[in-house]
Amino acid sequence: MHSRIIVPVNDTDRSERALSFAAHFARGMGASLALVTVIGDGDRRQTAVETYHEWLMRPYRDIEAESIVLSGDIAPAILSACQPGDILFVGADKKSLVHEMLFASVVFDLVRTFSGPVVAIGPNATVPEEARNLLICRDGDERVDQALGLLKHIAVAAALQPKFISSESSGQTGHSVRKAIRLRSEQDDVAAICLAIHTIEPVQHIFSPSFANELIGEAKRPLVIINASSPICVARRPIRRCVPTSEVRQSLVGAS
Repeated sequence: MHSRIIVPVNDTDRSERALSFAAHFARGMGASLALVTVIGDGDRRQTAVETYHEWLMRPYRDIEAESIVLSGDIAPAILSACQPGDILFVGADKKSLVHEMLFASVVFDLVRTFSGPVVAIGPNATVPEEARNLLICRDGDERVDQALGLLKHIAVAAALQPKFISSESSGQTGHSVRKAIRLRSEQDDVAAICLAIHTIEPVQHIFSPSFANELIGEAKRPLVIINASSPICVARRPIRRCVPTSEVRQSLVGAS
């Protein structure tokens, strides 16, 4: 299933913090890492970037990793390195969180267009050693439940226990559910918080891009975001054998 974690790095504290979180989850899931750096068009720093990636991976020699250097616009370039079944780990700093539109232009561009989970690492996020639960938040929408149901596979792979919180099960309003999520995010048994957001009709749902953005800024845990408004891909596999068309036709003729 999820066998590779993509980590965009750009010589900033936030991206290097994201790498440390990604390495933690990669070890638990048995996944590999792919460090991605986007450089400007015409920039010839590829060798320097590869050296930077090697330096970043020094504490994580036990994890299989690859170095990817791309040029172009940030979000499209990062997406070009992704494959179905990958997970994205993205760092966020306080400046990005103050200027919401600037922050949304990168992280939520990825959320809107990436067919899988985007893990946002906020400035206050940590993962306690004793954390064994993955907090999965529902707002009662069928598409949200379908998207979040896939995160149970991530929980199993990372040796985490999925724990669900929703307005329906608790009888709470949207405001009280958000408050409960903020409180639960501070508990030592929670490793990460999972939300499925609607990027098309955010006003009609509890978990909107604006709420996710606020939560990233203050949450004590990483935030796993999935876009419930687009199809989700959680697995990929190679086609082991391609049957020639002539063989297919012969088998059909023989069957008839």
